[in-house]
Amino acid sequence: MEAAKGAATVDLKEFWHVGRELPEGHPYRQYMRDNVWPTEIEGFRQHLYGMFEDLDALGRKILRAIARYLKLDDGYFDDKVELGNSVLRMLHYPPVPADAPGVRAGAHEDINVITLLLGAEEAGRS
Repeated sequence: MEAAKGAATVDLKEFWHVGRELPEGHPYRQYMRDNVWPTEIEGFRQHLYGMFEDLDALGRKILRAIARYLKLDDGYFDDKVELGNSVLRMLHYPPVPADAPGVRAGAHEDINVITLLLGAEEAGRS
């Protein structure tokens, strides 16, 4: 469950997080939890972690473009995001009654350096 800061009810959504995998003994491991991978779905780990790595690389490319636009060195953001606590978050909004308490996702701010949002491929349903 998750609720936006100051919200009285939880968001009406389901999600799965995939984060960076760090090697044993890495100092950030005390702050970044290991991913939990289901074994019931063949290929789940390789496909989802591959997607995480590809989107992480895309974010770095976009940051290079932003740096160039700001007339900074292309690699200005590199050390700021190296092994950062990035998360791939897949969301599912299951059907809910019209009078359900709460909202799909409460108003919030992202706390990351950059957030990439992918548009839905299907229309919403009631």
